[in-house]
Amino acid sequence: MKKSYIAAFVLSLMITTQFAVDINVEAADKKNVPHVYNKQEIVEKLCADKSLTALSLLTDGISDESKTAILPKSYSLREEGIVTPVKDQGKYGMCWSFAAMNSVESSLVKKDSDIDLSEWIPAYYTYCKQFGFPLYDKNNTIFDQGGMYKYSSSMLAAGIGAFDERYDKWYYGDESILKSKRSADDVRAMRDYQITDIEYFSYWQDNDDILPYQIHAIQNAVYNGHSLVLNYAHFDDCYYDKKASYFTSDLCIENADEFPLHSVNIIGWDDNYSSENFLNKPDRDGAWLCKNSWGEDWGDGGYFWLSYADPTIYDIFYLDAESSEKYNDIHIYDNYGATNFISSEKNLTTTSDYMANVFTADKDCFVTATMLSTSKTDEKYDISIYTELSDPNNPCSGKLCSTISGSLPNAGYHTIDLETPAFVSAGDSYSIVVKLSGDSGYHIPCEGYIDYEIFYKDGSSEYVNDEMKNYILNDFEKGQSFISSDGIKWSDNYENGTHEYEIKCNDDEKEKYVYYEVITNNSIKSFTKPVDSVIFSEYSDELPLGTNIKLESPSGSEIKYSINGSPYQTYDSPIIFDGDMVISAYTNENNIFEKKYVQQKAVLSSVLMNNGIKSKYIYETEKGSSRYTEHVSISEDSVCLQLISTGDIYIDGTKITSGENYNISLNNGFNDINVSVSEEGKITNQYTLTFIKVKTIVGDVDADGVINIADAEEVLDIYTQNAANSQNDKYNAHQYANADVNGDGKIDISDAMLILKYYSENAAK
Repeated sequence: MKKSYIAAFVLSLMITTQFAVDINVEAADKKNVPHVYNKQEIVEKLCADKSLTALSLLTDGISDESKTAILPKSYSLREEGIVTPVKDQGKYGMCWSFAAMNSVESSLVKKDSDIDLSEWIPAYYTYCKQFGFPLYDKNNTIFDQGGMYKYSSSMLAAGIGAFDERYDKWYYGDESILKSKRSADDVRAMRDYQITDIEYFSYWQDNDDILPYQIHAIQNAVYNGHSLVLNYAHFDDCYYDKKASYFTSDLCIENADEFPLHSVNIIGWDDNYSSENFLNKPDRDGAWLCKNSWGEDWGDGGYFWLSYADPTIYDIFYLDAESSEKYNDIHIYDNYGATNFISSEKNLTTTSDYMANVFTADKDCFVTATMLSTSKTDEKYDISIYTELSDPNNPCSGKLCSTISGSLPNAGYHTIDLETPAFVSAGDSYSIVVKLSGDSGYHIPCEGYIDYEIFYKDGSSEYVNDEMKNYILNDFEKGQSFISSDGIKWSDNYENGTHEYEIKCNDDEKEKYVYYEVITNNSIKSFTKPVDSVIFSEYSDELPLGTNIKLESPSGSEIKYSINGSPYQTYDSPIIFDGDMVISAYTNENNIFEKKYVQQKAVLSSVLMNNGIKSKYIYETEKGSSRYTEHVSISEDSVCLQLISTGDIYIDGTKITSGENYNISLNNGFNDINVSVSEEGKITNQYTLTFIKVKTIVGDVDADGVINIADAEEVLDIYTQNAANSQNDKYNAHQYANADVNGDGKIDISDAMLILKYYSENAAK
């Protein structure tokens, strides 16, 4: 007899998840929408089937930790330097990938001030034919599909990212990546970072009693150094450019046939940000400081304020990452992540559940960490690792090698390092058994899908397959994933993972819907290390002086180490970084691990200018150079700078605050501004910012005072260089700016055509 499982899908049948895109997504039929909107109706209008995402239904996003946090009335990661430069997604609908990578970068920027992750590569592999999700909109390319929490979180957690920018040969916009045939394992092997944690926060606009606590929880996450992804609907008519502020009005929603959904990053807040600063006045003060991906020319250097009261905000989360060196080997079944949350019993009020995955080691190794997903705040976990399993149908039938317990404040994905790594022999099966407990509800995360059948009153029927069915079943086999209500009697998801239920219809033609919900792989991942590994606590190549470098052996074996070629000695305490060094270490002298460290420089992570020519090409003149050059209009008497760093910033000897506006007066010709950045333990860095006042004529690329065929030739030359991904010092920032004639953020044949059209029209006069 098949066991019945009550799932999160029962709460909201056929959940349609929400996409953050830069193309228009159809909303509900306008004639069915009331003329007076309350907050819940607005949220419902974002989804075709008027339902929320699964995690939004299952958690309020308010942890005990966040409830007790004491926070300031305003705060900004810009002032802390924990943000990377503003980027421009250009013509592609990839705001979701930019927002996700911005969040990851903020988790790494303290260790690597120059961190720059690729938005292009994870966006492609999320939808690639080999192993990605099915295309949402088959009329658009992969790069215009849009994204959402479910997609980006599951792929990144599964090791499909993150990658350093310009990995291999794929620059942003290089569509030759479409020819890639790499498998999921191939892509995991080339990743530079492993996503370790993805924390999710609900935002219930329809509940004024809960929302203030949810806002406080999100603020607490930002205050702890996280840049959060936020999704909302962006209508241009609701944006107030004079204040760089945004609030969606009822009028925008009422007149909307389509919802232009968009992803940005929360990097700060101000509880006292006045409602008067918005074009359409919200009913209260307070706003999020958000980082956009539309370039530095948009908003306040690429940033803007979004009202707390905006009715279209949804799906808020952040991502943390570590070097892939630490989490290189991964065992995984749930390639598509936690698409569902279930209970092992029919009782909807269950407070605990058990789940387990059984893996097979392909080589002698130690299990060092596991990743699991949760659906609720303050979820408690008890994890046990068993090896040498004697019963393939009982994941607890082996040798108990390691246990760890704790709690997880937020819903999402979490990586938990084992205090005692578990040894597994090559070819041996081992299990990761997890007990999750807390408030009553659904505790088991897993992959799943729903087919359904429509029964008509004339006796006919229609069967509809879930599009994800074949994708998920591709990696589903017997003996992989188990669930239990007591941790003693186990049920294999492969054999007992189907639940059937029906919904009666009040319809002239339809009699009922019968849903066939199938539960597949549990969302448990395993990370392993080879038996003779030496784990370095610091994987960044650049460190501040005084950093403690810890060495660890998963096997607990004695570690021998050498610094800069000195005789090997036994490791017994952290190595203090006191200058450039190479550390060699081993537990088996036939396999030596080596890391090279140099002293880290204090750097400017962002250089923003809030006036000047339309396109700001502040750039490093050559790799590693500390000179930035900016061409400004001859009419400008000053520039407004925003310099961002984790260190102390000085302009011509005057200390300034990271992220704050700083005005500099300009003289005609060249203006050199000296900037220094210092930080404890790091090398003080000197920068020269050069501002050149020039007469700006868009289209006059060669700056000879006239627009003619020669300028069109220069545009084509620049276009050819860009297409070949080559760099050439032949053109300066001023020329690049003037070559973008149509102002679309790129230089191509259309700009040359406009120059030729202008030239021919004027030549005929």
